Amino acid sequence: QTHISIARCYESIGRQAECFQQLSLARQIISKYQLETVYPIFCLRYASYHRMYGDQDSAKIYALKSIESGHKYGVERSVFDGHLLMGILSTDLDTAIYHFQKAVDIFSERGDFYGAASQSVNIASRLWNIKRNKEAWQAIHRAEMYLSKIEDKTKNYYLILSLIQHQRQSMFEAQGKLDSSYHYLKLAYENDNKAQWYVNQQKITQNAVEFAIQKEKEKVKN
Repeated sequence: QTHISIARCYESIGRQAECFQQLSLARQIISKYQLETVYPIFCLRYASYHRMYGDQDSAKIYALKSIESGHKYGVERSVFDGHLLMGILSTDLDTAIYHFQKAVDIFSERGDFYGAASQSVNIASRLWNIKRNKEAWQAIHRAEMYLSKIEDKTKNYYLILSLIQHQRQSMFEAQGKLDSSYHYLKLAYENDNKAQWYVNQQKITQNAVEFAIQKEKEKVKN
């Protein structure tokens, strides 16, 4: 898995040759030692490589292999990441939504309601853009249902709540319901600010910890 991790780093900084080299080494090792549970992870990374560097057909092939082998060898992360990648790669909307919904189902089964809610908003947005309005509203309602299952109101909670409200605002605006649109716009910005408060608190806490560590170091020196 080390070669796969290195390949991901190279991909993120746009070094195609080095990325491909690391993936090739990973594939050789997987084949030589029959590393069945590593193969789905390789497939996902290889799919991402092809998506990044232009071979969309190969990207789809390996994204599907990530899903199939993930199921076969019990590598759940490769299954839902594969579905997410297939959703992004698919040009046919129904196919894309199928894969995004599969990811939502897996997120929900794992108790990851943040993931389920955010991908439900993604589905709603795509449906709304092609005028499948009833289905879009249903997806937004599912997103709200998933979010309601989250007990801890943290930064991510308010970020996703804001995402839902921005989508509602856009949908009401398109319907000419400007009062409702403005209402949800205000709510969205309020929750953006709440999320930012958590970010600031984390920074304050981190700074306090670093300050305390520095003071302890100074005591030791003295």
